[in-house]
This record gives sequence, structure tokens and C-alpha cells, in this order.
Amino acid sequence: MPDRDDALQGGQLGSHRTPPSPAQCVRAALTDKKTDKRERERPKPWTVDEVQTFIKGIEDDRLYAPLLLSLMGLRPAEVCGQRWTDIDLQLGTLEMTNTRTMVGNRTVLEKDAKTAAGERVLPLPRRRWSR
Repeated sequence: MPDRDDALQGGQLGSHRTPPSPAQCVRAALTDKKTDKRERERPKPWTVDEVQTFIKGIEDDRLYAPLLLSLMGLRPAEVCGQRWTDIDLQLGTLEMTNTRTMVGNRTVLEKDAKTAAGERVLPLPRRRWSR
């Protein structure tokens, strides 16, 4: 049978398992996390030239549409939730009403936007469908 010092070094004492460091069980307070987040340097947004260069670079990419929607401010779940009925090419608008996410890599969860502010109509950029 191992002695007490051997048990402590291995992280096991009796039938209880203890972490090698008690600090592993300590969580930072939410207020501390928010303070750290506020003090972080924020990335600078792209300039108009950088956005235009990016758009030109992805024009032939199969992910052109979702990337363009992301540039318009849609979240990934909102991009995935788009339907053809949400697009009005006559008015040049995109209606944002649904979100779609994967749950457990098996189930697709589709639901309405969380808030009224999440339901919005965005103007489509004038591109290939324009005359």
C-alpha cells in the first residue's frame, strides 16, 4: 500500500482524487472576465479598400455568398438560416428572420431570431443581379 506522500504526489489520497494543483478548480469571476475584455485592444475594422480587395478575391469562391453576408454583419447562425424566400431581388433586400445551428453534430436546430432587433431587413449590395 502506498504511503501518504506517494498518494499526495500522484494526486490520490484514499478513494478521493485531488487535482495536482488546487488552482485548477478555481474559476475567474465574471466581473473579472468582463474587465479584462474591456481592457483588450480591439482589432481595427477593415478599410473600404480592404473590403473591396477581399470581395474581389472571393468572387469565384464557392463560399462567396455566405462570406458576403458575413461582411454585411450577419452572424454564422443567421447566414445558415437564410432561405430563398428571404431574398427580394426586386427591392434588393434580405430579410433576417431565422437562425440555424447544429446541435451535437447530428441535429439541426432552426428558430426565430432571439429579439425583435434580430429580425431586420438589410439592403443587398448591388452586384451581378443589378441591371
